[in-house]
Amino acid sequence: MRSISTPQFIAKRLADDWKLLLAVFAGITVAAILVSGAPVYVKSLGRIGFLASIEQSPPLILNILTASSDVPIDREGLT
Repeated sequence: MRSISTPQFIAKRLADDWKLLLAVFAGITVAAILVSGAPVYVKSLGRIGFLASIEQSPPLILNILTASSDVPIDREGLT
């Protein structure tokens, strides 16, 4: 039996299992993409839920409080 070195052994194993390695790499890539997009998806779901609750509430009950900084109400302040 012929003796092979460690780098040759690793290269042979990688060449033999290229389909498995490709599937693992593709899975990791897809998982990373999904995880990076999750916060945007969750935030958009919250916004959709908020807008749906506003649309479904009767007009007499709808009372939304808003807060803003002090804005002077004159012609120069509005332009």
